[in-house]
Amino acid sequence: MEKKRFTARQSVDVLSFVPHTLGFMPSRSVVLLSLSSGRLGATLRLDLPDIGDNCHLDLFADTAAGYLRSDEDADSSLLILYTDHAWRTPDRPPHAELVAALGRSLDAVGLPVRSGWTVGNRHWRELYCPDTACCPLPGRPVSQIRDSALNAELVYNGSTYAASAAEATAGPAPATSRRAHPTAGSIQTGSAGETPSGAASAVSYPPAALQGETGQLADGLAGSWTSPSFYFYTLRRWEDSLTANQAGSMTAQAQAFLLASLTENAVRDAIAIFACCGLETAFLWARAAGLLTEPDPRTNAEAECAPLPETGDPAAARDLSKILVGDSHQAPDWERVDATAQLLAQLHSVGAGRSRAAAGTLHAWIEWARGRGSHAHQRAEACLRELPGYRLAELVQELAGSGMLPMWARRRETAWPGRRHLAA
Repeated sequence: MEKKRFTARQSVDVLSFVPHTLGFMPSRSVVLLSLSSGRLGATLRLDLPDIGDNCHLDLFADTAAGYLRSDEDADSSLLILYTDHAWRTPDRPPHAELVAALGRSLDAVGLPVRSGWTVGNRHWRELYCPDTACCPLPGRPVSQIRDSALNAELVYNGSTYAASAAEATAGPAPATSRRAHPTAGSIQTGSAGETPSGAASAVSYPPAALQGETGQLADGLAGSWTSPSFYFYTLRRWEDSLTANQAGSMTAQAQAFLLASLTENAVRDAIAIFACCGLETAFLWARAAGLLTEPDPRTNAEAECAPLPETGDPAAARDLSKILVGDSHQAPDWERVDATAQLLAQLHSVGAGRSRAAAGTLHAWIEWARGRGSHAHQRAEACLRELPGYRLAELVQELAGSGMLPMWARRRETAWPGRRHLAA
């Protein structure tokens, strides 16, 4: 979808735009926006740092400015502090030392701060205005932000945002009863009894039956997932499900198979490569990484029908592992990544146990790949609450919590295009 252009004419317009582009209302945050000839570019949100010495604040500020400088077209910046600290002295804003450090660091990388604001629970105020005649203390009511012309236009165009990062990333509760998820086994479209045109008829399992089917497949196919032919067959099932899920025609049997496949780490770990680079690349990566085993005679005939991709340069395929930690400048296939995220969200909503944790954690990794560290951290934490000690979730939590961004997220031309209907 091509981005629709919106115009921010006042401070409240800029402040109303931020939660729409992040997908949630920030709190205890620093938000930096790049400007290029007056046009808003990248949006960077970071947790407010703990109070520390000046060296700590300078390092934080230098890191933040370095990330924003990744927008090579930018020529200046905007700074917003979301804080519950009251503003009591006109010439000394909350977090004054941090504001000064950010100003120095942004100046140093050629992105001087053009304007800034603080936003609290009840008031907002211009950051660099000491005059209480035009900028009264403790500030103006935040209702002005909600009532801004740009916010009304964004809402009219279908944009919404969550009240917090936690709410934005909260998924449906595990499917534990028919009442909670009456059609948990399939995606339903149209009126009751209709089947989407050209789609296979979807069989709807109650949640317990879906999870029972998942467990039976996981147990019955244990040891077979990494057989080369069956591994490729499994990835083809994932490929088919991308289209089926978007069309609203993924069957319960397909859901159960994909969930079962996520209990095998060799399949689970390839889904990130699958999302970014495609089916055949994910297969070649798994083979080069030594994840595949000898052929298993138990694999069914259907799995043996498709010719396997020819392995290219093993070293080049192994280099794809760098994608998992964002050590690549190459842009992922963002349409494919978004479709995979949608599929993982659906699987997470109907899964249980390890398969649910795997789907949720992979979705968290995708959020990190998109440059949305807050979303990634929240999703990984939620998975760990449901399945404590799940190692992949711990790793993604550490990755998101480190503040590190993937290399591709640091350049406008390779970064995730974001919520495609928003631009200002």
